[in-house]
Parts: sequence; C-alpha cells; structure tokens
Amino acid sequence: AWLSRSSFFLKRAIVLGILFLLQGGSGIYLGRILPIRYLILVHFAIGFLIFTLLLWHLTECRLYERKFLGKIIPTFLNDVMDLFKPKLTILVVVTVLMGVFLAPLTFNIVWLIIGLLGIWIQAAGSLCLNCYLERDVDAKMERTKDRPLPAGRLSPALALNIGIMTVIVGTLLIWWAGNLLTAALGLAAVLSYVYLYTPMKPISPYALYVGAVPGAIPTLMGWTFVTNAINGLGFYLFGILFLWQIPHFIAISIYRDAEYRAAGLKTFAETHSRNYLIATMIGFTALIVMTSILPYQVGLRGGIYAISSLIVGLPFLGLSFYGFW
Repeated sequence: AWLSRSSFFLKRAIVLGILFLLQGGSGIYLGRILPIRYLILVHFAIGFLIFTLLLWHLTECRLYERKFLGKIIPTFLNDVMDLFKPKLTILVVVTVLMGVFLAPLTFNIVWLIIGLLGIWIQAAGSLCLNCYLERDVDAKMERTKDRPLPAGRLSPALALNIGIMTVIVGTLLIWWAGNLLTAALGLAAVLSYVYLYTPMKPISPYALYVGAVPGAIPTLMGWTFVTNAINGLGFYLFGILFLWQIPHFIAISIYRDAEYRAAGLKTFAETHSRNYLIATMIGFTALIVMTSILPYQVGLRGGIYAISSLIVGLPFLGLSFYGFW
C-alpha cells in the first residue's frame, strides 16, 4: 500500500535530487573562490533542508511501521541513535552555527564542517552518558521507560563505552579543526552536564541553573571556533541562551510535574508555588529581552537588530504574563 504511492514518492525524490545538485554546485563554487558569507549561508540552508526532508522521510517510514505492524520495531542502530538524542544534538549544532555566523571573521568551510561534526559527536557522547546515568530514573517515567537502556534492549556497559569514545573523538576533532579553546569549552560542557547537573537533579531543583551553563556553551563555542577568544558578542550569545533555558524548563517542570515526582527528580514545581514559578518565568523572560538588546546599546549591532529583538522578545514576555490568568 505504501509502495503503490510511487508517483508521490517519485516527486519527492526529484525535489531531493535538485536540492542535492544545488548543494553540490554551491559547494564546488565555494571551493574555487574565497569564502562568501551569504553563499555559505545558502549552502548550509540547502543542506539543512535536505537533512530535514530525509528526517521527514524516516519519520514517515516509522509511522507506516507503527500502522501496519502495530508498533515500531526497534533495531540496534535505531537504539544506538536514540542514545544520542538526535533532536537535542541537532539543536546544539544549530546554536553553534549562530555563534559562527555572528563572529566578525571569515572561516574555512571545510574545517567548519569537520568542527561541526566533532561538536555533534561530542554532544552525542554527552547525551549517551546521560542516558547511562539516568537509566533507572527513565524506567520510572511513562515518557522514557521505552528507551533502549531502561527497556533492556542495550546493555549499560555498551552505552558507557560508546559515550566515552564519542566524547573523546568529538573533542579531538574540534581541537584539530578549530582550536583548543573551543574543544576545552565543549569538554567543560560535557563534564558539567554529566558530573554536576545529572547527579544534582534528584537532590535539588537548583540543578536547573547548573544545567543551563552547559546548555548555553554551544553558542559561545561557535564564536570561539572562529575568533579563538571569549569576548564581544560571544558573552551575549551565552547569556541569552542561559537565561532562555530557565523559563523554558520551569514550564516543562509544571507540565511534567507528576512524572518528575514519580521518578524522584526535584523540580521547582514540587518545591515552590505556581505563582512563584510564573513570577520567575516573567523575571527571566524580562532579563532575556534586556540582554538581547545589549549588543545594540554597546554598538555591536545596529537598529534593525534591536527592533527585530524586541519584535520577538516582547510577545515572549507577554506570554509569560499571560500565565497568571
């Protein structure tokens, strides 16, 4: 029934083929000339679109698997990829790119691609180690109990070894393609996430603030990958992403309160009143808006940047206030 829709899938294949040609053409052209920032943006945009379409195809295949077989059939490769939490690792790479493209210097596209691969591998290893450490907690929550480790489809030792090896390989790749500072920042993010944030989650709700540090480091890594220095706009990129995580995860703690309680994880939803949580979200959202316009106030960005920041920041703040009602 699925394969009979051949014309529909043929059209998609043609679209993907055209995108691959555009991607290859822009890459060849980039290899013949000096890096042009806008062409690099187009190159990455097409690549991201291709990746998104392929991911969409994979998702459709999994949906058909559920429809015709009654459930998704786990495979070894699929379970290993689940340890890497692909959505989160892609988000890490995207935030790194924000720091790269806002940096004032040019960069070599080939070394950037290798560096991004290293950052993805390093982040994947960190999340794999997180799955290893939280396998017992995951088994207690409905949302996570079918993950490969709590479900018993993969051994904890395998996850531990894969996690350690990928962190080492990713760190070395970042160092080779970029610089020692960026590799060290990535390793610091991994170690603080695995050895500080993860063990602190069952003990104190303030683990949220500890976890926001490694969560915000990728934007700074993008800046240091190009500049090899922690300065300028890199500070603001780190600050914006750090502040954003606080209202984001407080909202999740309210939404998933019952699950977190059952798993024994301490959150502010358990220890503080709802009004306190909403007020905290409002306060941090206001800080996000103020921090986001600081680059304009100190002369690092122009008026268009300030206006666009307010256009997206003020509605965000308004939605935070709406929480009281």
